[in-house]
Amino acid sequence: MIAFMCQYKAQELTTASKTALFINSNPVFVAVFSVFLVKERFTKQQLAALVLALSGVVITSTRLDFSGSRR
Repeated sequence: MIAFMCQYKAQELTTASKTALFINSNPVFVAVFSVFLVKERFTKQQLAALVLALSGVVITSTRLDFSGSRR
């Protein structure tokens, strides 16, 4: 509940595309943290999927425009 409240408050301080980038990349970060927290091991195929997923989030959210301009 606190995470959602922080998320909505943060949306007032940034652009929608940056907010989408952070929110949609969350599952990727959960998978990465599982390596450190529960010592999970990934196969090469799973690592490739994580990279692909994060790349898709970045491309979809920013359209590869990192200038920070608001639209």
